[in-house]
Amino acid sequence: SMGNSGNSPVWISAVTEYARTGGLLVNATGNDAAANPMDYLNVTADNRAAWLFVAALTPNGTSYSLASYSNQCG
Repeated sequence: SMGNSGNSPVWISAVTEYARTGGLLVNATGNDAAANPMDYLNVTADNRAAWLFVAALTPNGTSYSLASYSNQCG
């Protein structure tokens, strides 16, 4: 993650402008075992298509589950 857990007008504006160009921001969800990604407060209706949150997984034989330390997403 970008380490910004709060609502940041600067990030919101930057990602909104990036979304207008068709950009995709790949961002880690974070490693605090929280219910939401660290930067989720910066997602708005105008920039939501530009965000892709990636979480950590743990292999379970033939499948995967969310790693115990990984933040959830949604």
